[in-house]
Amino acid sequence: MAKTYFLIFRAIPAEDNEHYGLVKGALAHFWIVDTQPASALFRAENYLAKYKWEIVELEQDVVETKAEHFVERDIGLEHYNEAQVHGISVAFASWVA
Repeated sequence: MAKTYFLIFRAIPAEDNEHYGLVKGALAHFWIVDTQPASALFRAENYLAKYKWEIVELEQDVVETKAEHFVERDIGLEHYNEAQVHGISVAFASWVA
């Protein structure tokens, strides 16, 4: 049975990333619907690689989450709901170079 997982990676843009030189780094927040935490982690890693982000570290390990965890957090709830439709949702919080 599929569950929703949440995790955060600290990442930097690769040299061929459009944000390279503009952004020093980012926290990539993931909401992923999957059957296993390890699979959710793998999908998040692949997402970052696809969009040319290099992982620095896993900032928050994979945890199962529910909509009620984001009731007072509009952006979190929005991304949680988006993941229910698309299977994945990502929010980047970046800082400039």
